[in-house]
Amino acid sequence: MLSSAEAFWWGIAGGVAAEILAVLPYRKLAWREWPKWTRRVTYWAFAIAMIPLAGLLALILTGEREVTTYLAFHTGVAAPLLLERLAANAPDLGVGEVS
Repeated sequence: MLSSAEAFWWGIAGGVAAEILAVLPYRKLAWREWPKWTRRVTYWAFAIAMIPLAGLLALILTGEREVTTYLAFHTGVAAPLLLERLAANAPDLGVGEVS
């Protein structure tokens, strides 16, 4: 079983791996030939912000069950998809609506 700190760092490693995999297909191209979205500051800002969130998700798992290295790393890799699904299924609370 991993400690909380170990789970966090393995989640971080998974988050880094996920971001590397996102740009891996372009590795043999010149920077100018990469898709425009990969050359935007906003893409890299969100990519960098996603990495600690991946570690946080792995850390959250440590409170629920025994966490293995594989599970913590896999959670980090899957973090963008997990967060996207959570956001898509969030209930509409009507925040900001005027009645």
